[in-house]
Amino acid sequence: MPESDITVTVSFERIQFTVEFVVNGEVISSEKYYLGDIPTVPDVPAEYEENGYRYVFAGWSSTVAAVTHDTVYYAKYNSFLIDMESSGQQTGDELGAFIKFTVIPIAAIVIIVAALTVLLIVYLRKKGKIKKKPNKKVKSTKK
Repeated sequence: MPESDITVTVSFERIQFTVEFVVNGEVISSEKYYLGDIPTVPDVPAEYEENGYRYVFAGWSSTVAAVTHDTVYYAKYNSFLIDMESSGQQTGDELGAFIKFTVIPIAAIVIIVAALTVLLIVYLRKKGKIKKKPNKKVKSTKK
């Protein structure tokens, strides 16, 4: 033991961390919290409409938990195409796009291939490479 009393003074500062909440790329809340604090979750729109779509809030990018470090939470939204007639907005028609960019080109290719096949058969018949088969009459077995 020391011959005299020793006075020890300890000072400390609690560590603070920044927690941000982001909706559509915009920071809507940025607060400082101490280690172990539970951040206050801000109110966000439950749903909104934009450019012919309805967006419905689906939660945050990760579970909001006790603070252990600087953290950013991003709002996640599910999107749904709005019926064009009810919204009054011009939006991309998925069925129309499918028909325009898939069905019509495939139909055009089938027609072109069929036409080329007919032309090839006519050409080969004229050159004598393919002979037309005579029609065979089927004899009736009925008496």
